[in-house]
Amino acid sequence: MPEASAADRMPEPIEAEPAPAPAAQPAPMSPEQQAARDAFVQGAEAADQGRWADAVRLFELSLESAPRPNTLYNLGMALRAMGRHRDARDTFSRLIDQYPTSRSAAEALPLRQEESERVAVLSLVGLDAEAEYAVRLDGLGVEGSGPTRTLETDPGRHAVEIDRDGYHSFAWEGQLADGARETVTVEMEELPSQSIFKKPGFWIITAVVLAGAGVGTYFILDNQAQLDPQSNNVVVLD
Repeated sequence: MPEASAADRMPEPIEAEPAPAPAAQPAPMSPEQQAARDAFVQGAEAADQGRWADAVRLFELSLESAPRPNTLYNLGMALRAMGRHRDARDTFSRLIDQYPTSRSAAEALPLRQEESERVAVLSLVGLDAEAEYAVRLDGLGVEGSGPTRTLETDPGRHAVEIDRDGYHSFAWEGQLADGARETVTVEMEELPSQSIFKKPGFWIITAVVLAGAGVGTYFILDNQAQLDPQSNNVVVLD
């Protein structure tokens, strides 16, 4: 057999693998998305440093620009750290309702239950169901009706004020612990009714009326005197 040439002995060239396609560039962020991301990063930094009030403000700012489940979760955690259990519970509920299939929602489920148990509840009983009341908790008006009002708040010292037309105001102040359930019976004393003769306005009106009556009486008598033939004011004509 003829000897193979060098060219015949060279291995077949290996085909080079095709170069990978360049990675797709992420779409540029909108101004709103960029603002949300910046606020989220700053909020995370504030939380790491224990500046919870700043963290709450920044996470809320991020949510205004671009709502996301992880932002809601972090906001709930910051509120929880501040002892704002009612707001934390409501934030976790919002997360679970809006993003039920997210991992953040799954992690928020037990936290929502925990925060619910830490909310303090103050029940006002003994109210007249037919009457109108102005109820204030720590100076803020509370809506409601019926013979019982349920007020939710965070642990701490609180004050309740209640007003009703014709009655002395009712006030309560006390300390509520984590998860406290307290009932307050509202008893309001009716204001004493004022006799018409004891009202200052009555005597002012009466004085004016009597003064007017005196003037009128004098005027009539004076006119009669002028018409009396025996009066010096009457001239007898010859």
